[in-house]
Amino acid sequence: MSARPVLSRALVGGVLFLAVGLLALVLSSDLSPGTLRVVGPGALPIAVGLGLVLLSVVLIVKAIREPNAFAAADDEGPEPWGRLRVVAVVALIIAYIAVLPHAGFLLASFVLMSALFAIGAEKPFGPMPLVAGALASGTAWALFVLILDVRLPKGLLG
Repeated sequence: MSARPVLSRALVGGVLFLAVGLLALVLSSDLSPGTLRVVGPGALPIAVGLGLVLLSVVLIVKAIREPNAFAAADDEGPEPWGRLRVVAVVALIIAYIAVLPHAGFLLASFVLMSALFAIGAEKPFGPMPLVAGALASGTAWALFVLILDVRLPKGLLG
């Protein structure tokens, strides 16, 4: 009698992220990755897709080889605010996309990153989410504008 495979959250999550990674690779296949000197428009989606595929395969293999490794996580109930946090993150990303051309990259990214850090922080109304949001958005701006010479929307600050 063979053991029936356990359908764990880790296995399902691994398969879903594998599908997303493969979809990213398929959709970005028409974009040029560029070179090491000049990064093309396909570089980021290809890198993210490859990362998702590789990490998903590791998760799937671990979930199949060691079905009890994730048992404690599967037995726990959902975090009380977990679903609300997911909805908040999705809403923030949609709002970011809508506001980005008008507010500009730096301001919209600061608000998005500060809110995302606040969602995950122990003290969401403390100074740390604002500091982390400023550092993250400033670093992203510097990377794109100063290093990669990418034009970003200036919006209200332009």
